Amino acid sequence: MKNKLLIFSATFPPKQSAGSFRLTNICKSLGEDYKIDILTRSRGGIDEYYDKSLCKYINKIHLTYINIGFRRKMILKIIDRINNLPIISFFIGYFGLKRIINRYSLIVCSAPDYGYILPIIFFKKRYILDMRDLWTDDVRKNNNIVLRFLESKLLKKAQKIVVTSPYMVRYLSKYKAKITIINNAYNNKFVTLKKQYTYEFAYTGLLYKGQEEIMIKFLEKFSGSKIVLAGSIRNEFYNTVTKFDNVHVTGIVDYYESLKIQNSARFLLVLSVIDWSIPAKVYDYMKLKRPILGIGYNINSALSEIIKETKSGIYLTVTEFDKMKKKEIVYNLRNGYKSNNILISKYSFESFKNKYLNLINNEYEKI
Repeated sequence: MKNKLLIFSATFPPKQSAGSFRLTNICKSLGEDYKIDILTRSRGGIDEYYDKSLCKYINKIHLTYINIGFRRKMILKIIDRINNLPIISFFIGYFGLKRIINRYSLIVCSAPDYGYILPIIFFKKRYILDMRDLWTDDVRKNNNIVLRFLESKLLKKAQKIVVTSPYMVRYLSKYKAKITIINNAYNNKFVTLKKQYTYEFAYTGLLYKGQEEIMIKFLEKFSGSKIVLAGSIRNEFYNTVTKFDNVHVTGIVDYYESLKIQNSARFLLVLSVIDWSIPAKVYDYMKLKRPILGIGYNINSALSEIIKETKSGIYLTVTEFDKMKKKEIVYNLRNGYKSNNILISKYSFESFKNKYLNLINNEYEKI
């Protein structure tokens, strides 16, 4: 009989995002050996890209949410925003967890929505904290004493902490003894896509405020090249970007559509403003075998290291990018790409699966 495992996460399929795909990979890795149940927060039925096939690796989904019975889209969006408020999210997570927690001996809690998973510290259960992102050191979050205190409680009580890059270990050095590094993995779905070059550069995924300054510099330098931006951007920034007549903005697309867009470009762009972060798109970029142009503020960032390690392209600091001419950057991109399947194999799903399965097996042996 399979052992039970609960995954506790605010983000999970059918929502298609970097966070939910990491959880999908965890389920695919463990589903043959463990009976996996999910405790997650429903978004009131408003997810635009609903894909039930993402849930086939799990036994049961427990949903927690506030839903007052309305079905109009505007009302659902309001309900979703209420569910996302930290204090509401906490109580939704707490009462959902309290109802079922005694059925499980081991729980995997997925960050970074800490408000939802924080209640785990009030129950005497073994848990693994899977930190896709840091919390209080993330430039997109408020950095204050209360958040640091709550984060420290989550970290202190976890049996194991899983992070996605060696750089995250530096931020969490106090807990180094119980940290395991398990990178995100690339997807094999698109390896049969036929190469096509509609655009010179493609950028996919969320573009948040801290990256906008770098993006403007890029668009100005490559004003004569066809560029596609696919993902979520702020309305104010959209108005700025669309002034460039060489730029095509698709808006939000689903994951597999984003792979097709990546496949339509000669080069792939990724921006870094957080030293420890390796954007999830990088792994798919590598598997697609297109030269990657990384731009960031720190020459020694996690993004810089993975591009160098896999020889997948070039990484430039913003200062270096400003000084170089467009032709020089393109030349270096073409000649800097030396990657192959061996160099990127440590970031394959198979590698991810072996690491995660070993982690869970070892923890279950201690129960």
